[in-house]
Amino acid sequence: MNGFWLGVAASVTAQYLAPAITRLARPVALELVRQALVLGRGAGVRGAELQEDLEDLVAEARHGLGHDVTPAATGGEADE
Repeated sequence: MNGFWLGVAASVTAQYLAPAITRLARPVALELVRQALVLGRGAGVRGAELQEDLEDLVAEARHGLGHDVTPAATGGEADE
């Protein structure tokens, strides 16, 4: 019978504490979402920078081969 009363007490306590917990948890959840958005934006910027760096490396490597193998340099035709 003790378990029953413990359950009743927990239910009543939760009923009164739930609004307070919700009021406290909402700002925390909001800040977590804001931080996730900031991190996502930063990751997108960093990803673009990495892509640009990779394209630069590929261009330097092609230049080091002694010829440019881009379609613009060949007029869109394959080298023969």
